[in-house]
Amino acid sequence: MINATLKQLLFSELQENFKETVLARFWIVLEPVLFTLVYVFVFAIILGARDTGIEGVNYPEFLVIGLWPWLAISRSIGGSVNLVKQKSNLIKKLNIKSEYFLYARTISQFLIYSLTFFIVLLVLGLMGAKIYLLGLIVVIPVFLLLWVFTNGVALVISSLAVFIDDLKIIVPLFLTLAFFLMPIIWPAHRLPENLHFLVDYNPLATMLEYLRGALLQGQLLPGKAEYFFVALSILLYVFGTALYKRLSRYFLDVV
Repeated sequence: MINATLKQLLFSELQENFKETVLARFWIVLEPVLFTLVYVFVFAIILGARDTGIEGVNYPEFLVIGLWPWLAISRSIGGSVNLVKQKSNLIKKLNIKSEYFLYARTISQFLIYSLTFFIVLLVLGLMGAKIYLLGLIVVIPVFLLLWVFTNGVALVISSLAVFIDDLKIIVPLFLTLAFFLMPIIWPAHRLPENLHFLVDYNPLATMLEYLRGALLQGQLLPGKAEYFFVALSILLYVFGTALYKRLSRYFLDVV
């Protein structure tokens, strides 16, 4: 069962994303759709990067399947960097565990982007994109696993950011760099041989490629790399939780 306090914070986070204006309610879907259209226009039309490496697969569906999970990851991590300082008054006044704010932030982002992911896949399917319906069964497990990984990273970064102010500048820059270095807007096979390590040794790239394989080719069986990501995510989450709890006792002295 979800803790009542965490449930209320999660509800508040979702309310913040779905504000009262009509446009704001749809913006959570419109923003990534506009991102997709811009990237398709720039890379597929202007730069001619239409080769996805998968026969019969067009660039829009290739891009969407990589972009949506990344948006959930980057928005969760980016939004958690300075969270303890932002919520310090509430933490002090209401005596709420600071990690609850982080959990509410990451859960809300993954809920939003996983739900809209299904919507966009449906739209692509209606437009003629070849989506393997059986591949949909791996979407929720993959997003859940990515949440575990992301939450581990967010716990480490948010706890360190209380003491290291520069992280609020470094982390967004790193997330931007990571976006362009992963096979989100470009297919992995386009890399020169000497740069294949950017995908081969990148656990997140492994999961994005697995998700594409399931949805665009019907390849559901995970391999050693996917099982390694499971172990890595769990270890990172355990480490992040331990570090956060150890450092959180000093948070109120700093903020």
